[in-house]
Amino acid sequence: MAGAPYDLSLHPEFERDLQSLAADAGRNPTGESRRLLMVTLNALEAIRDGTIPERRLDQMSTYPDLSDCNKVYIQTDPNDRPKYRLVWRELPAGEPCGRPVRQVIQLGTRELGSVYHLAGQRLGRPAGVSLEELLESERTEIAAKVASLSDRQPSGPSKKDSPEFGG
Repeated sequence: MAGAPYDLSLHPEFERDLQSLAADAGRNPTGESRRLLMVTLNALEAIRDGTIPERRLDQMSTYPDLSDCNKVYIQTDPNDRPKYRLVWRELPAGEPCGRPVRQVIQLGTRELGSVYHLAGQRLGRPAGVSLEELLESERTEIAAKVASLSDRQPSGPSKKDSPEFGG
């Protein structure tokens, strides 16, 4: 949809999960997999179109920090509480005049928080570590690499002669 306010991106592992769900739904068109697939596809459209309410996740010490993510309740049985969650996050536009990107990360059951643990794994976020700690660690690692580059004396072939850099 050209008029959608957001671009939709599917985490590669979520995309594989969705394909697997579609295959299951194809084998049993009247089963829960089919209902789960249809509700999930509708939720993906609503995420892209910006028509779904944002439900921000909180940081909890026993879970990966997903405080920059949102959840969507996925209900396959209208007579029961929603047992599935869809986790997504909003990222800045990739281009200066582009649209923000909403990346869908994980679909799973809420039981024992499995959907949140799996989303954390997909984003490389261990349980109990805050986003701020992860970002600080990344900044420290980058600073150390930059410092080590300026401290080194050239030895051996230069990077410019490497095929990796067009040499």
